[in-house]
Amino acid sequence: MFEQENKGMNWDLLYNYMVFSKCGKMRKAASMLNISVSTLSRRMEKLESDLNMSLFRRNANGIAFTEEGYRLAEYCKLLDGSIAEISQAMRLTENNIRKVVRCSIVADIARYLIIPHLNEFYQNNPNILMEMDTSMQLVDSRK
Repeated sequence: MFEQENKGMNWDLLYNYMVFSKCGKMRKAASMLNISVSTLSRRMEKLESDLNMSLFRRNANGIAFTEEGYRLAEYCKLLDGSIAEISQAMRLTENNIRKVVRCSIVADIARYLIIPHLNEFYQNNPNILMEMDTSMQLVDSRK
């Protein structure tokens, strides 16, 4: 599924980088990640080491992104957008899945006790589909 070269990518470090690249400030990113600035700094150094490239230029004014750092930030934006799309698609899928409940029931009980309440049931349980069998035949539950 994934190529061999992707097995070494540390997604947590990449996520930390994505947050940092959005914020632009180490202190703000660390706060958003609920970690210390020194922890975030170590993680960014580890990411640079893992990728074998410099993502930042450190100077007296702080940190500036290198060309590679900007490029990785752009990839992170694409990744972030893709993750948002996946998340949205999965929520839509989850909301559209219908679960089927099958039951055998005496016709008069269904007519007088169950059917009058089905609209309210469906309003409260939109993902459940009720199937009722009133034929009074033996049903093989393994089917």
